[in-house]
Parts: sequence; structure tokens; C-alpha cells
Amino acid sequence: MTEKRLELACACAAAFAFSSNYTNHAPLVPLLMKQFAFTQAMAGLLTTGIFLTHAAMQIPGGHLADRFGGRRVLAWALVIVCAGNVGIAYASSYGSLLAWKVFAGFGTGTSFVAGARYLAQVMPPPLLPRAQGYYGGSVLLGSGFVIYAVPRAADAVGWPGAFLMTALVAMAVLVFWIAAAPAPQPRAHPPVSLRSLLGNGELWLLGSVQMASFGLVIVIGSWITQLLRVQVGLTGAAAGALGSLVLLLGICHPPARRRAGSHRARQAPGGFQPRHQRVGVPVAGMVGIVGRRRR
Repeated sequence: MTEKRLELACACAAAFAFSSNYTNHAPLVPLLMKQFAFTQAMAGLLTTGIFLTHAAMQIPGGHLADRFGGRRVLAWALVIVCAGNVGIAYASSYGSLLAWKVFAGFGTGTSFVAGARYLAQVMPPPLLPRAQGYYGGSVLLGSGFVIYAVPRAADAVGWPGAFLMTALVAMAVLVFWIAAAPAPQPRAHPPVSLRSLLGNGELWLLGSVQMASFGLVIVIGSWITQLLRVQVGLTGAAAGALGSLVLLLGICHPPARRRAGSHRARQAPGGFQPRHQRVGVPVAGMVGIVGRRRR
């Protein structure tokens, strides 16, 4: 892994930058509701909005990354992410706030698959699974960090300034990416039909696990600060610090798993271990059930 540290660092920095947009609005919901007079259901639509376009760009973004290379596509996707945050910062209504959040989803969705494609292009096959683990951990880091940092930024510079700070993070990573990310060597990429992918049962299983684990964690992470403020009476900064742990603790799982049972991960095809999800997914579900009952 040492000879590929720069490539990995660039991919992880990009993952941190674009994933910050998954939840950067969540700690600001009370301020945004007061500013634009909308309901909690409409606040939930902000998360739905970004992930609608995020999901819609998975296949088109992958096609673009295959055709033009992950390095180039990710750079343009980060431009969209940055523009989306600037637009949110200057939003004058709930409609424009939602529209810019949906727009940012085009950038985050394309960034995710382009970053994964870049790693596949630059990493030797034996190092790729571990590199993808660090990449996924960086996604959780970005999503969790903004839940911690954004309330503090809003206290200092207001909610528009908090979104502008997220835009600056994306811009800084974009500059770093353009300047430092090594260009991948061309590799043969055998064509695969979309029909064969849609008919692959293992991909549907993996997608279901992703939806039930990462998707659920994002929903919990988006609302945990509001729950802690209303039910427990914490301040915005304290709720953000505690709520960010929902996502940040997920980073600890891959290293612990490698130390405890890396030989079992090597035995399974692609390192996919459904039995790990049998514990993680119910635990995440229990958090949501307990939170609902407390209301």
C-alpha cells in the first residue's frame, strides 16, 4: 500500500469532500425551518432530494468514468458539489433550497462512482479491497464530521456561512485532486451488458444490504441531532458532537474486522460477509425504534 499512498490519499480526500453533502443540512434544520417556515416532513425531503439524484447518477456516472476516466469525471463532479453548496448558501426560499440540494446530488452520485473507478484503475488487484475500505471509511468520516462541525460553523458565521465552508472544502479538495492525483495507466476494460448486471442476484443482495445499513445510518444521522435537541435538551453543538458518532464509529469496523478475522474475509468472494450485517443492521434499526418510542 505504501507505493500507492498518494492515489489513496487523493481518493479519500475526495470521498470526504463529496460525502459532507449527505448530512451537512441536518444540523441546520431548526435554523432553516425558522428561516423558510417549512415542516419536518419538508426537511426530510432535503435528504430525499439529494439521494434521488445521487442514486440516479450511479449508472450514468459509472459510464462516464469508464469512458473518460475516474480522475477527469471526479474533478467535474466536485465542481457540481461546490456550486450546489454555494447555491444553497444564497437560497431565498425553500424551493430554491431543495432545488440546489437536488442539484448537488448529481455531483455526489457521480463523485462516488468516479472515485471508486479511479481506485480500480490505479490500485493493484491485491490492494484494491483494502483501498476500497479506506475509501468507504472516508465517506463515513465526511458524513459524520459535518454533523459535528456545521453547528459550530453556524454559530460563528450563520447557516449560509456553514454551507459556504462546505463549498470551500470541496474547492480545496478539487485543487488538491487536480494538482496531485496521478493519472492512471490505461487498462483494458471488458464490456459488460446492463442486462447481465440487473440479473445478477449477488448485486441485488449487496444493494439490499447497502440500503439497509448505510442508507439507514444516513437517515439516523440526519435526524439524530434534532432528536437530541428536542428530547434530551442538548444544545446544537453538543447534539452535533454526540450525533456525529453514529457515522464516525462506523469507521472503526473495517480495521477491527481485519485484525480479528482477515483470513475469513479472504475466503469469501470479494470479501463480502453477509453475516456481519446480521448484527449491524438490526442494531441500527433498534436505534430508530427507540428514538420513535421516545417521541
